[in-house]
Amino acid sequence: MSNKGTGNQIPRELGSYFLEDVFLSRQGGCDTIFIFPMNPVQISFLFLKEIKEFMLKIWGRANSVNVQKAVWAAAETGVVFERVDAGMAFGKNNEDWYLELNPNGKIPLLQHKGFSLWESNVIVRYLCQTFSMGKLCPEEVELRFLAEQWMDWTVSELGPAMHPVFWGLVRTPPEKRNQQAIESGIKACIRLFTMLDKHLQQSGFVCGSDFTMGDIPAGAMACRWFNMEIDRPRLEALQEWYEKLLERPAYREHVVMPLT
Repeated sequence: MSNKGTGNQIPRELGSYFLEDVFLSRQGGCDTIFIFPMNPVQISFLFLKEIKEFMLKIWGRANSVNVQKAVWAAAETGVVFERVDAGMAFGKNNEDWYLELNPNGKIPLLQHKGFSLWESNVIVRYLCQTFSMGKLCPEEVELRFLAEQWMDWTVSELGPAMHPVFWGLVRTPPEKRNQQAIESGIKACIRLFTMLDKHLQQSGFVCGSDFTMGDIPAGAMACRWFNMEIDRPRLEALQEWYEKLLERPAYREHVVMPLT
């Protein structure tokens, strides 16, 4: 068989790919399939090597809410990806090579075809726009920025309110807890989740009637909120939204887990 390129780019999802006498090659910045008379051992080696380089990678431990946002978004798009433990007990994020890619030394860190990206909500945006434009990432300008508004709200408002509650109740021994900070955080979270509940009464999801990237940051934090041992007011729209998230396989796999 002669050296002949198909001219087709490698699809984003490689999981359903079946190859016989083919291997993957990058020429001119384009991922291309070439056909050669190669033996199976050569094919397997080259194929696996290329998949490893091509595969999207997310660095971060599974119990980090920011990592959960990233891997949940990746799973929702259907893209093939690998999560690698990093941060806290796993280390890596304070090593020189990591700091070159993410000077903040935080998780998550995304790597994709030679491209690196940090900041969890930005990673969510990148994944949804790259692999799910028009679905998870709305094409309409108004809907797109409505989703981004609530994504940024989780960083500026909900996250800071939740932090002393989660760390105080989950990651701090009872004798060392700052009860005043915990109670203050709970009050702030109730106010903020009431705000989200009012919004959800109008739409069902954060950005209209369909699940989008706008639901991901708040949805990851809502899982913590509903699973901590605290007194919460019952907010009907918020509860219904959370129950709809629980129906999503990617949410159950990557977000719903024991709090640690």
